[in-house]
Amino acid sequence: ARLIGRKRAEWGRLFLTNPESPAGGEAERTTYAMYDPVTDKSVWSRSVPKDTLWTPVNGSDLAFLEPSGKVTLVEHRTGNELWSTQLPEQSTPVKQFQIHTDHEQLYLHTAHDPTEGQEPVRIDPGIRTEISAQISPVNGLVAALDRRSGQIVWSRTIEQQLFRDSMPVGTGLLAYSATRQKIGGKAFQKDYSLIELLDRQTGKPVFQQEFPTGTMDTSWKLLHNGVLRVRLTGHDFDLSWKQPEGTPQQSE
Repeated sequence: ARLIGRKRAEWGRLFLTNPESPAGGEAERTTYAMYDPVTDKSVWSRSVPKDTLWTPVNGSDLAFLEPSGKVTLVEHRTGNELWSTQLPEQSTPVKQFQIHTDHEQLYLHTAHDPTEGQEPVRIDPGIRTEISAQISPVNGLVAALDRRSGQIVWSRTIEQQLFRDSMPVGTGLLAYSATRQKIGGKAFQKDYSLIELLDRQTGKPVFQQEFPTGTMDTSWKLLHNGVLRVRLTGHDFDLSWKQPEGTPQQSE
């Protein structure tokens, strides 16, 4: 068996393993196991279909996404299944997925390889180390799941974006911001930044607009007047709840 990278998960002395593919052909299923080097035994193992993906949840538990779209959450110490749910069908095979959390819901994002006609996303070397932490590629589905049952609260598609997990939960918003490269056109045509905000509770778009390409930084701070200033891809937005909740305004 081979050891698998932790993807920033914390399992103490345990390690996730996956057996080598058998010689003479590819198996239709594969096995993941949580290995304890002290006892030299597997604490638990789980058989899943070939090409099943996994990602950590809450820093330790594991979510498995099967090619059929079935998602299962597993407790990392025992391997016990906490819940499973079926995602809406996706026409293009998922290459990676990630799950972020708040106190009420899980937010699942999938990404498939760019398809013909999709504008490429430019990722500067400076933020590559943040991928899988606070910045997640999205090119497919975003779904909000109930933390306890895994039931889908809402889902929608998003293409060629980067999810920004640093947006404070209290804003009630999910933030996406990516620098895209224009396809075709004049050679001197510049890239642009696309910023999108979704309502965490409903998934409905709150804001979407293109801007000139800015820096790649993302940050926020609370101003003296109770306004939250959020920076996405180098562009500042002031969020105030004196207006209809969740409506952003770009600062001057």
